[in-house]
Amino acid sequence: MGQFEILPPLRRLDSSMLRDNENYRGFRMKRRIVLWAMVGLLVGCVWVAYAFATAPDIEQRSAANTVVQVLVYVTCPIIAVGPRFYWIPLVNAATYALLGFAWESIRKISN
Repeated sequence: MGQFEILPPLRRLDSSMLRDNENYRGFRMKRRIVLWAMVGLLVGCVWVAYAFATAPDIEQRSAANTVVQVLVYVTCPIIAVGPRFYWIPLVNAATYALLGFAWESIRKISN
């Protein structure tokens, strides 16, 4: 052991050792839930940017606008509560995290 070594070498910890560990499976589930939340945040930000970009045309009723509204309500359900743009991405991230938790829990039970 050298004079400046404080931590043991990390090469002893193999990834195959981690895969067998129950903690590693929990870590993977948490990571996937965080990814769900990040996707929800991104989707919320995209819809807020779209709303700001098309603000003058929001009152026009067309088939394309109806399709966009359906997409908004499906991918960002919190928009139905009210159009407060500053908190939509955060609440949408929490919604996606809850959906991700439910999905990953069902997935874990089925495996």
